[in-house]
Amino acid sequence: MGQEQSSLAAETSETTEATASQTDNPQTTGGKPDFSAFSEDDRKRLTRFKTYNDVAKSYLALETRLGASVVIPSENAPQADWDAFHKRLGRPESPDGYEFDPIYLPDGSRHEGGNEAFKNLAFNLGLSKKAAKDLYRESAKLGVSQIIEVQKKQEAKKEEAKVNLKKDWADSYDKNMGLQKLATSSYAKADSAHATEWIEFLNEGAGNDPRLLRFLSWMGSNFEPDTLDKGRGAPRGGEVQTGQLPYDKSPELNKRK
Repeated sequence: MGQEQSSLAAETSETTEATASQTDNPQTTGGKPDFSAFSEDDRKRLTRFKTYNDVAKSYLALETRLGASVVIPSENAPQADWDAFHKRLGRPESPDGYEFDPIYLPDGSRHEGGNEAFKNLAFNLGLSKKAAKDLYRESAKLGVSQIIEVQKKQEAKKEEAKVNLKKDWADSYDKNMGLQKLATSSYAKADSAHATEWIEFLNEGAGNDPRLLRFLSWMGSNFEPDTLDKGRGAPRGGEVQTGQLPYDKSPELNKRK
């Protein structure tokens, strides 16, 4: 009986010792880690880890973050690495994957041009869908604001020219403006191949320059009186020939080099 008790006591003692051993071993119980092998600076940084469980949790969290991180390829990395990098950042598979909001011009019309070129540019630059969409919107807003600014300046120039010419021409303003319109249309008819360029030139701002308007009015005054009503645009002395300016017979004006 005593031997059995002794054996039982020994078994109990062994169990107690094993439990104590586990309690004393921080690696098995999550006890306080031993960072004595690390430098003093590292130990200061590691003091926040009270147990080995804390160390394990921190490592797993770090591993998760690293798995979701994006590594920028080196400058000389192959294109495949850059393509994978841009894809991780949200670039679509092709330029067609970009979607932009419609852009409306100041006159209310919808701007359609340039979308494909911008999509190709965004793709080559590796932009994500959101980045490309935002950049397109802001670029369009800037472009529209510039158009509005140009229109405002042209309108201001127009009003300024009107004031100056009314001051110079007084009661003859309407008549002289009619003469410059006659000269303008006559030139467009005389040189039909460049008529569109001529009109664009005037609309770009030159048509609001008082100096040009005075010259065109003078040119118009050299036309037959009835052309203001008939709109034939014929200068005194004959019909305007294609490719010739509607000048009068002045030798100085008709010189050709």
